[in-house]
Amino acid sequence: MGFGFDVRCGKCGRKQQFQLGIGMMDCGFENFVERHFKGKRKTRILALVQEHEPAELHYGARLYSCPKCEVLHQRCCVGLEKGGTMLFETQFWCGRCRTVLVPTELDASHFRCWHCSEKTLEEMSPLCWD
Repeated sequence: MGFGFDVRCGKCGRKQQFQLGIGMMDCGFENFVERHFKGKRKTRILALVQEHEPAELHYGARLYSCPKCEVLHQRCCVGLEKGGTMLFETQFWCGRCRTVLVPTELDASHFRCWHCSEKTLEEMSPLCWD
């Protein structure tokens, strides 16, 4: 079961929902990769799994932020780990400034609204999803 939350801008009133983790449709690593990745990235992930047989597969929707724009993003990520070494981890870029996104924890007051760019975000009710 996944979890999530709604965020609302105190200035312009825009709302955004973030659904994190994995739900019923994403059970199983290969199913998750097939549903959320395309092209070269999907091919590379599946090839690395076959080639290295990683001990741990990390996957799910996570919260990221842009350190330059200070905007929150939700992305589906994959991590392949073997012997304590990370073999692969998905990397994402901000659609506005092309800065590499970093995994983050939610503290809505630290981030800007994706619409009006003001730091007036408020976390609304938490939610569970499947």
